[in-house]
Amino acid sequence: MIQRIVREGELMPRFYGIAWRNYFRREAVCFPVPLNVILAFARQAYLWIRLGHVEVSSDPRSAYEQGRREAQQSGRRYNDRQFTGAGVVHLLFCGCFLIAGLVIGAAL
Repeated sequence: MIQRIVREGELMPRFYGIAWRNYFRREAVCFPVPLNVILAFARQAYLWIRLGHVEVSSDPRSAYEQGRREAQQSGRRYNDRQFTGAGVVHLLFCGCFLIAGLVIGAAL
């Protein structure tokens, strides 16, 4: 196989270049020199198509504020879903079983 995995601290094989890095495993995936550029481009294109593109702000404050706003909106949607509609029905259903259990327990 022509793919080589180079872990952190290892020497790269001769005539091989890095196609991409796996930061979670702390390793680099290497292929022979002309092939590594082609495969790196193909992988980036595949990830672009599969995952899409997300604009990343170069300003840390605006990126922080954007993440904070998105988290607040997500939390509000979660709370709205929990305490309206199906969430209320679920709470009432569980409450009925709790009351029935207490009544049966008191009768014994």
